[in-house]
Amino acid sequence: MGEFKYVLQYLEMMDYKPLSGLSRERQQELDELVRTIAIILVKHHWTSILDLREWLLDDCKVAAAAAKKNAFAMKYASPRLRADREFVLAVVKQSGWALQFASLDLRRDSEVVLAAVQQCPWAIRYAI
Repeated sequence: MGEFKYVLQYLEMMDYKPLSGLSRERQQELDELVRTIAIILVKHHWTSILDLREWLLDDCKVAAAAAKKNAFAMKYASPRLRADREFVLAVVKQSGWALQFASLDLRRDSEVVLAAVQQCPWAIRYAI
């Protein structure tokens, strides 16, 4: 994790708010750069998700990359994503264990549960 320490410190230092004087287009480019860095971080060390800003935890690509590396990372995805059927379905197809962190409604959803159990039969314990 040491090799990413400075990147995380940079993101922390920025407190990632829109910078004054940037055009909307430039701000979007900067947002995309930060998003890309976050994805790289969580792909290398899923625990990097613990250090990310809230807006990145609500980003589908970032949360999916972390959950793909380790299903436990889905615990830190935003509540909105954990209740998003498409997102959860995609994640449980790769790691059935992630079902435990889905919203209660999705843990009752037969298609989501079936996808999780097909990937990992033990995931049935998280169905409601």
